[in-house]
Amino acid sequence: MNQNPSISELHAAANGIKHLTAEQLEELMTVAMKESARDHAMLLVIFHHALRASEAADLKLSDLNWSSMEITIARKKGSLKTVQQLVSQRGKPCLDEIKALRRWIAERNRTNEPTSFVFASQKGGSLHPDVINRLFKKYAAQVNANRVSRGAQPIAESACRVHALKHTLCTLAIDAGMDFYKVGLRAGHAALSSTLKYVHGSQVLAGKAWQEKSFEVFA
Repeated sequence: MNQNPSISELHAAANGIKHLTAEQLEELMTVAMKESARDHAMLLVIFHHALRASEAADLKLSDLNWSSMEITIARKKGSLKTVQQLVSQRGKPCLDEIKALRRWIAERNRTNEPTSFVFASQKGGSLHPDVINRLFKKYAAQVNANRVSRGAQPIAESACRVHALKHTLCTLAIDAGMDFYKVGLRAGHAALSSTLKYVHGSQVLAGKAWQEKSFEVFA
């Protein structure tokens, strides 16, 4: 794997990134929240921490630290092991990771689920990554049916897989002006090149950024 990709290679990678818009993401999480406490919490954890399905499946109850409001993530494929803050989203319950996890854990405790995995399957034990992907596709299909019925742009077919949530976190964060290095830390990237592929080169954003900086430079 090329550890020092060229600018053209980075642009080519960016063009291939598939993600949800902020509006599509909110709708998907709202649908999941109404249908399943487990699925809603799981998809929020995947999104807010840019996880792979296998990483979410492996999460244990011991990885959640409620006193510090942190989660420990053992990432795969050479990514960094990280300890990250859980996310509270005031005014947006569909995006509030802390509330979603508490809701799921409370429901889980009522059933006396014996497994140590956070997101237990109905048969016991952890969920298989393929099952997580199928659940995401199910919710994406429901969102698309609703969006198409009112003439709104549906989630692209190429983004109807759970890995799109990782792409979505990185893309939305960078487009909102979050520092590349911090985005990389959040996503567990071991190399900056892994984060740079989410830079889509918006001239509008670049223009706004320079307008702000020019006032500082020539003050």
